[in-house]
Amino acid sequence: MILSLAEMTAPDVGALERSRTCVVLTVSPVEEHGPHLPLATDYLQADGVARRLCERIPEWTFLFHPIVPIGADCFHYPGTVNVRPSAVRAVVLDVARSFSRHGFRRLLVASHHGGPRHNLALDAGARAANRWTRVRALSLAGKIIVDLYLGGALKEFCEKRGLEFLDYHAGAFETSEMLLFRPDLVRDVWKNLEPVLRPFEKLTRRSGLTEAKGLGYFGAPALASAQIGEEFVEFVLERILPDVRRFLESGVVSGCLSGSGRSCGFSRP
Repeated sequence: MILSLAEMTAPDVGALERSRTCVVLTVSPVEEHGPHLPLATDYLQADGVARRLCERIPEWTFLFHPIVPIGADCFHYPGTVNVRPSAVRAVVLDVARSFSRHGFRRLLVASHHGGPRHNLALDAGARAANRWTRVRALSLAGKIIVDLYLGGALKEFCEKRGLEFLDYHAGAFETSEMLLFRPDLVRDVWKNLEPVLRPFEKLTRRSGLTEAKGLGYFGAPALASAQIGEEFVEFVLERILPDVRRFLESGVVSGCLSGSGRSCGFSRP
């Protein structure tokens, strides 16, 4: 069962069975996504994927906290809002503390933003919650990024479908997800955008303004489709669902970004 915290009353929340309720917190930024996707792309995708995930675990109740639209390590561009990684970490920890006081014991943190310091901050907030509160917290974004970008899963997905691996920001994948989740917000210009392919390690926070006419995307948006979006979301869910189930039942945290001993990042500030 999926519930919206903002639409409930305090007695409603108080009546929830603590041992089978997990809070879901989406923390993802307002950030440019080319001339074709909305500034809300990251958090709309994160919320969409999280809801799909929770639908597959009907034995638990998932309490969705209102989306927190903040993020670190965003591309410099009109409309983008950058906050400090310490603020991202603090939000996760403070939300965990609040729910811990009220007897809740599980917190899933969702994000769809690739900024390295953003995801390290989410993971740091989850680890701090695990240490300083009675809530067990897991950052989903950390596991997804390690698996897709550092573990080679995204390359595997691309090769099977004849897609370019160098697709990171507002390209075929993000455009496809938005065609799946919110097609009404995708501008038709996506169909005519030329590929912009750059190695991830060469990108900086100013690349959106300086690379390839400064259009603010990296990848091949014109290759997108709602079908690819569906396949990609399913691919991600299949890889994280077993770990999430294990986390819910046992509180064991696995696959987080900083816990992998590996990191990725923009090459220059």
